[in-house]
Amino acid sequence: MKKTNIFLIFGFFLISVIFSLWVGTIKTPIIYILDFFFDFIPGIPPPPNLYYEILFYLRLPRIIMAILVGSALAIGGVVVQAVFRNPMAEPYVIGLSSGAALGASIASTLSLYIFGFYTLQILAFIFSMLSVLLVYLLAKSLGPSSIIGTSSGVLLLSGIAVSLLFGSLSSFVIYVNASQRPEVIFWLMGSLAESNWQEVPPVLLVVLTCSFGLYMFRRELDALSLGEEDALYIGVDVKTVKFILMVLTALLVASVVSVSGLIGFVGLMIPHMARMSFGSSHRVLLPSSAILGAVFLLLCDDLARTIMAPLEIPIGIITAFFGVPFFFFILRSRRYESGG
Repeated sequence: MKKTNIFLIFGFFLISVIFSLWVGTIKTPIIYILDFFFDFIPGIPPPPNLYYEILFYLRLPRIIMAILVGSALAIGGVVVQAVFRNPMAEPYVIGLSSGAALGASIASTLSLYIFGFYTLQILAFIFSMLSVLLVYLLAKSLGPSSIIGTSSGVLLLSGIAVSLLFGSLSSFVIYVNASQRPEVIFWLMGSLAESNWQEVPPVLLVVLTCSFGLYMFRRELDALSLGEEDALYIGVDVKTVKFILMVLTALLVASVVSVSGLIGFVGLMIPHMARMSFGSSHRVLLPSSAILGAVFLLLCDDLARTIMAPLEIPIGIITAFFGVPFFFFILRSRRYESGG
C-alpha cells in the first residue's frame, strides 16, 4: 500500500508540474508543453516564440523554485519535529524567519545594493544564519549541562525569544522607512514572483546537499523521535547529531527563505500528511515529505498567480488559508489521543 502511495504522489507531482506550466493568464496548449520537453516527438510542431519564452523564462524557473522551496520547508519540518519531539514545531521555531525578515527589511527599506541585485536575498540568508547562531548560543548558555547537550525545550524557548526580538527590530526598521513598506511587506508574506534562472543554481545546490546530508541521518532521526535518552542508550551521539541536524536544517531553510520570503505552515502540515500516508520511518518520510511539499507549494503558487489574475496574491496567504484549519485539526486530534 505504501509503495502504491509513493507511485501515486510521484505521478501527481508530474501532473502538477505540467498543470503549472499550462495554467496562467496566458494558457499554453498542452501540445506545446509536450514539445517543450520532448523535441523528438514527430508530428508535434515547435511552440511559437511567445509560448517558448513564457514557458522557459517565466514559468519554468518559478516552478523549479516552488519545488525547491516546498521540499526544503517540508524536510525541515520533518527534522525539527523529530528533534523537538513536538508535532506542532516547524523550521521557523529556531529563529530562521525572524532573522530573514530583519535582513530583508534592512535591505529593502534602506535601499542597500552592496551585493547588487541580490542584496535582499543575501542579507536575508546572512541574518537567518545569525539568528540561528544566536538561538544556539543563548540556549547553550541558559540550558543545563548534560551529556545530551542543550535540551530541546531550552532550544525552543530560545528560538521564541530571538524570534520576538528580531521581529520587533524588523518592524521598527519598516516603521521608520515608510516609503519602502510595500515591497518588503509583500516579501514578508511570501512570493515566488521574482524567481529567475540566476537564483536557481545556488538554491538547488544548497537544497540538494543539505537534503542528502539530512537523509544520511535518517536512523538517528528515528532514534531521536523515541526520546533523547533512548537515543543515547542505543549509541547515538545525541549532542553532536542534534548540532549537525540543526546546522543542516538552518542552511536548507535559510537558502529558500532568502529567495521566497516567509511561507508558513508548509513545514507544519506536510510532515503530518506524509506520516499519515507512509508511517514514521524517516527512510521513507523524508523523500515523501519532499515530494508532497513540492506538490503542495506548486498548487498554492498556481492559485496565487491565477485566482485574482492579473493581480498576484502573496503565496503565504494561500498556504495560511490551508494551514490554519489543518493546525486546529492537529490540535483536535491530539486532544482526542490524550483523552481530553
